[in-house]
Amino acid sequence: MMRGDRMRYSGSAGKFCAHNRLSGFFSCNFGGTIIEYAIVFPLVLLIILGTLEFSIVLYLRGTIEEATRSVARYAITGGSTSITDTREVSLEQMLKSKIEAIVFNPSNVIVTSKIYDTYSSFNSNTGADASGTTAFGGSNQIIRYTVNYTHEFLTPIAYLINGGSGTMQIQSTVFAKNEVY
Repeated sequence: MMRGDRMRYSGSAGKFCAHNRLSGFFSCNFGGTIIEYAIVFPLVLLIILGTLEFSIVLYLRGTIEEATRSVARYAITGGSTSITDTREVSLEQMLKSKIEAIVFNPSNVIVTSKIYDTYSSFNSNTGADASGTTAFGGSNQIIRYTVNYTHEFLTPIAYLINGGSGTMQIQSTVFAKNEVY
C-alpha cells in the first residue's frame, strides 16, 4: 500500500477496500444504508402519522353524526332522560355524554338547537336562520340540532395539509320534526 491509503471494512461484502482519501471517498458504500434510513424514515413516519390523524378525524365525524342523529330520533318522541331536569337539559346532557366519550377535548363540544315553524323558514342556500328560536321545541315543531367540535391536530403533517391551521371544525346538523305528544 502506498502512503495515504488506508483500509476500511466495506460492510456486508466482508471485504476490505483500500481508499485514497479523495478518490475513494464516493466509491465505497460504507455507511450508505444508515444515511438512506436517516433520510427516508422521518418522511415515512410523517406519512403514517398523517394517515392516522385523518383516520381519527373521519372516525370523529361519523361518530358525532351518529350521536346527533340518535339523540334527535329520541327527542322527537318527546321523551326525557331525567325526572328532575327539564327536557332540554336532559337531551343536551344525553348528546354531550355520547360525544364527550370519544373526543380528545370535551370542552370544545358546542351543542345548539333551534325550532322552526316550517322547513322553508330555514334557508339552506345561505344558512340564515334568523327566524329560529333557541330551544328543543315542543309537540309538532321542527328542530335543528347542531353539534360543533373543534378538533386539535396531533401531528405536524395535518398542519401542512390543512393550510397551516392547527384545528379543524367538525359539524353535524340534523333536522327533525317532533311527533305530537
